[in-house]
Amino acid sequence: MRILLTGMSSSQTSPKANERNLTFTGVLNKIFNDLGYDVSWLPADISWTAEHLDSTYDAVFVGVVPPTTVSANKAYGALSVIEQLWGSDKLRLVMDWPQQWLIEPSLRSVTSNPDSLTKSFYSKRDQYRDAVAQQERLVKACSLLLTSQWPTTLYPSLPWELDTDVKKNAPSQAWDSLVGINYDADLVFSLPAPEKFDVRSEQWLVDMPSKWSDSVGKSLNHPVRKLKQTRASDDRDALIEMVNSTGLIVSPQNRQGNTWWSYSIVQAVATLTPVVTQWRESMSLGSSWSLLAPAIEELSVFDRTQIAAKQRYSYLNAVPTKNETLSYIKNLLS
Repeated sequence: MRILLTGMSSSQTSPKANERNLTFTGVLNKIFNDLGYDVSWLPADISWTAEHLDSTYDAVFVGVVPPTTVSANKAYGALSVIEQLWGSDKLRLVMDWPQQWLIEPSLRSVTSNPDSLTKSFYSKRDQYRDAVAQQERLVKACSLLLTSQWPTTLYPSLPWELDTDVKKNAPSQAWDSLVGINYDADLVFSLPAPEKFDVRSEQWLVDMPSKWSDSVGKSLNHPVRKLKQTRASDDRDALIEMVNSTGLIVSPQNRQGNTWWSYSIVQAVATLTPVVTQWRESMSLGSSWSLLAPAIEELSVFDRTQIAAKQRYSYLNAVPTKNETLSYIKNLLS
C-alpha cells in the first residue's frame, strides 16, 4: 500500500525533526512502516492535482493545525491536498495539535476574512506566491473543514481518555470522525530499561510548563525543571533527564483536564519514572495513577520506583498491544 503522510506544520512533514522529537505523526509513520507499507512522508505541493494524488497513493493522511498559527508553515500545500481530495475515500486527517480548540476559530477567521490566509506576515511560508494566486481554492478547503463532516481523523489516545473528552475540544465537524490510536506498547518496549533504580536526583521535570504545573510546583520541596531545557534539546536529552528525576509532571490542556498524549509519557513509563497528571482522569488506571506530587515526593527512591512499576503495569494493560494496533490500522485502510 502506498501512503502519503503530510500536514500543515514542520513536525507533521519532517522525518528528520521526528528523529529528534517524536510526534504522533512520527508514530503513524512507524506504524505504516511496521505494516510494510510504502510511505512518502513529506510536505505537500500546491501543484499536486487530484489525478496525481489518486494515481500515486492508496491513502493520504493530512495533519491539521490552526492554519493561521505561526506553526502552520506548510499549510498551503496541505490545504491544497484537502481541497483536491475532499469526498475521496482516500483522504484521512490527523489531529495531533494539543490545543485542538484553536482549530475551529482559526478556520472561521479565514472563511470570514480570506485575505488573512495569505497576508504578508506569512510571506516566508512555503509556496507563498502560489498560495496568493490560488487563495480561493485554499480558503475553500478551510470552509470545508469548518462546515462539512471530516473524513476519518486519527488522534493520539491515552488509556484514561474518554471520546467525549476529546470531542469537547475538537472541531465540531470532526466529532463523528475521530479515531483514537495508541502505539505506546511498542514504543515503551523500544526504549532501554534503566540500569539503576536507586540513584535519582531530587528534582521534578515538567513536560509543558503551565499555570497548572506552576501550582503543583508550589506544593513541592524539590525544584521543578522543564524537561527540554533549550530549543536544541531532543528526546535523547529528555531521556537522560528522566532517569535521574523524582518524577514527571504532565500538564492537562485546560482547567477541565484533557491531558494530551506526548512521547514524554512513554519515556516516563519506560524508565520507571513516576508520572503526575490530572488525577481525576488518570485514576481510572488505578491508585498508583491517583497520587499527588507531594505524596510521591515524600516516598523513598525505592518506594517511588515501586509506584512507577505499578503505573507501568496498569498503563501497558490498558493500551492495545502492538499487534492489536497494527491489525486495527490495517482494517481501517482495507
